[in-house]
Amino acid sequence: MELAATTILISFAGVFLICFMKGAFGGGFAIIGIPLLSLVMDPVTAGGLLAPLFIAMDLYGLRYWKPSTWSKPDLLLLVPGLVAGIGTGYLLFQNMATPRGARTVQDEREAFTRMMWDTWAPAGWYDPADFDEAARAFQGKDWAEVVLHSYRHRWGFAEGDPAYAEDEARLYPAPVLQVPTLVLHGGADTCNHPDSSQGREAFFQGGYERQVLDGVGHFPQREAPQAVADAILRFCLK
Repeated sequence: MELAATTILISFAGVFLICFMKGAFGGGFAIIGIPLLSLVMDPVTAGGLLAPLFIAMDLYGLRYWKPSTWSKPDLLLLVPGLVAGIGTGYLLFQNMATPRGARTVQDEREAFTRMMWDTWAPAGWYDPADFDEAARAFQGKDWAEVVLHSYRHRWGFAEGDPAYAEDEARLYPAPVLQVPTLVLHGGADTCNHPDSSQGREAFFQGGYERQVLDGVGHFPQREAPQAVADAILRFCLK
């Protein structure tokens, strides 16, 4: 990442905004700093740079918000979710950058993929026969290699194909698209949270329409094909 003047200025602005929003409105609003920094860097890099700031601010807050003031009913919901989220993130992403993770993808292809199908969308969205049919593709000799490289490259653990270096450079900072854009996001997507597609209008000068599909997870075109088709036709014909 090149530390250009724009990057440094926006980074300082992001840190100021996080501190202000956290102090004025609470922790939830502070996350707005990540989309701001994503204007000049990879969103994953932005999150990694800001995570220590969030942690430091929360630890400092513990000086005033003692454990006796915490809501125990809320903790019963939040703590298991936090642990599950961290564990899933490690298993799916960080672990895939290790030899052990590579062996899992190589040797446990169906179990690895079924875990994603089962956790990224509400239960019962697919028929077991559909999974069995899709699993035939998992036996391809280059399947594991392609999957591993896809995730490792996405999260900065592997280099991309030099042939696409120029195209990659054009994506950072994120360009503004000129064509009308429709985003269909599953409201129950536990892989990419629905909030991640909210407030992106600045990147779409030709118009940005976002529709959240209630009860749909990470695979809307398979979970709710009719709703997806209807939304696309309506968008194209208006």
